[in-house]
Amino acid sequence: MAKKRYVGYKYETLNSIPIIEGKGIEIVRRDGCEATSKIMSKCLKVLFETSDLSTVNFSFINIMFLFGHFFFKYALKNRLKLICKSNGAKLRTATLISKLF
Repeated sequence: MAKKRYVGYKYETLNSIPIIEGKGIEIVRRDGCEATSKIMSKCLKVLFETSDLSTVNFSFINIMFLFGHFFFKYALKNRLKLICKSNGAKLRTATLISKLF
């Protein structure tokens, strides 16, 4: 017997703002990554608003690009801090970048 999984908009009143409610899927589970539930929730919201899978695909790729971009900037910034601390002096940017690779 398989578990039931569903997701949809929930309205409290006729004029209220819809809320995404799901059962048995990753947006409501607490044992997973918070980023997964937020990304899935955003993609489901786009799907319900547009009813177009190509728009959902574009939105997902855009989210992943931004996620990767900010992760790279964060990792690069922390790596530069570690190099500066280990050398005990301020280095020029070109020297720092050359030490990264």
